[in-house]
Amino acid sequence: MPAKDSLILCAECGHQVHNEATKCPHCGTSQFRYLQCFICRLNLKPSASLSAPYAGVSGTYHVECFRRFVVAAFGVKPDFLACPSCGFRVPLSNPLFTLVHAACESNSSEGLVAAWGTIANIQSVLTVSCPQCGNPDVVGAVGRCNHCFLPVIGRDYRKTHNDNEYDKAPHHYYHSLCVPYSNLGIAARLGCPAVLGAVVLVFWLLAHYV
Repeated sequence: MPAKDSLILCAECGHQVHNEATKCPHCGTSQFRYLQCFICRLNLKPSASLSAPYAGVSGTYHVECFRRFVVAAFGVKPDFLACPSCGFRVPLSNPLFTLVHAACESNSSEGLVAAWGTIANIQSVLTVSCPQCGNPDVVGAVGRCNHCFLPVIGRDYRKTHNDNEYDKAPHHYYHSLCVPYSNLGIAARLGCPAVLGAVVLVFWLLAHYV
């Protein structure tokens, strides 16, 4: 009798597949294992995933999660970016314009996937320079999100001090949309019960031993 722990469910068709198989015998896919969305951390079908390389890390995302990132970063269908140095209105480059507008359209999953299919990586579309003053970085990403690894753009983010002696970065950045799924969000959800429990324990000890 085969060991049941050697069988997994195919991410695409849901049938059982041996974990050492090269492809699913039912639907034929070689990518039968679930991926994980770097934003929401939920399971993700390979056929429905969107890969977005940035700064040497290639994350995988639900199309809807990636759409939320684009909209949060650039706002609702902008036609230009204001240069942070001189204020000149720099028109969005064509790939970035297409990507942002596809993300802002209703029922935009197919359009977003099509727009992303023409882009090598997200860093390539963020390279926007100002023709007025020559500023080479109009987009102005402040860093990389410590949760999803996508660039942190604009003002809607959290900045934390980094106490890890092995990590040379002085601060960590988190998109606001990533905070609920990150260690920060987990700590916040666990923090209040932990504090309440500690207070109750202190009063109980005082009542019984003082």
